[in-house]
Amino acid sequence: MVFIILLGGFFHARHTLEGNHIWPAFVIWGLERSIRSIRILIYNMGYFKNGSVEQYGCCEAISPHFVRLTLRRPTYMQWRPGQNMYLTIPSVSGVFYEVHPFTISTIDTLSDIAGDEGSDEDPVEKKNSDSIPDIDYKTLTFLIRVRSGFTRRLFNKSGGTREMKVILDGPYGSPPCLQSFDTVVLIA
Repeated sequence: MVFIILLGGFFHARHTLEGNHIWPAFVIWGLERSIRSIRILIYNMGYFKNGSVEQYGCCEAISPHFVRLTLRRPTYMQWRPGQNMYLTIPSVSGVFYEVHPFTISTIDTLSDIAGDEGSDEDPVEKKNSDSIPDIDYKTLTFLIRVRSGFTRRLFNKSGGTREMKVILDGPYGSPPCLQSFDTVVLIA
């Protein structure tokens, strides 16, 4: 979409020499796309490894209106409450590059690291306990409201509890830091 807008702006302004000012926007946009692609590849190396379970998510329908997607991620990925991630699920997506933003529903703490013997196992850990290597993992959970399109296809594929490969991009967003305030009033 951005490429089409920039290209249209260039052709519109090329006769008045203003088109020369649009080329830097092409360069910045291309650089941003390249950096994002490299970041996605680095964060999702497990997706391309045979036998790796770190990119598998457990998808379960918790009601006709919500789906819970639980993933296990290596400890290098950190997030804060209120941040979101772009998810691509090739087995559900209509096209490979179909991405959708969802807010992370878990917090990034040591209690989320897999392998706690005293706690109930999460669905992903139950399914993959034999094949998971001894690496510290965190649990990412997304509560996804079922609507039409992608989320409806995800709900239809979940059918009970189903495991699927997921490509992550993020986290994004900058939630406000409220620690310095004594009182906070939240209005919904």
